[in-house]
Amino acid sequence: MIAVSIATVTLKTDRPRDVARFWCDLLGYRVAPNHSDSVMLVGDSGPTLLIQPSMSPPTGSATPSGPPTRRPARLQQART
Repeated sequence: MIAVSIATVTLKTDRPRDVARFWCDLLGYRVAPNHSDSVMLVGDSGPTLLIQPSMSPPTGSATPSGPPTRRPARLQQART
């Protein structure tokens, strides 16, 4: 088995300071000193969050495509 860890997660937004405040409050992270328009958040555990300014419109979709299904999906517990 190979161990994998995520060091940094990058987010792009037109309001990096507001988004940073949200994630700090949610995760208990703090803003690291930085000399750019980006905001870097660090915590005692977990990946670093890098929030970069972006004025371009978002791409992709936040919701799955296709018609809605009649029944909601259910998570199934793996059998051991």
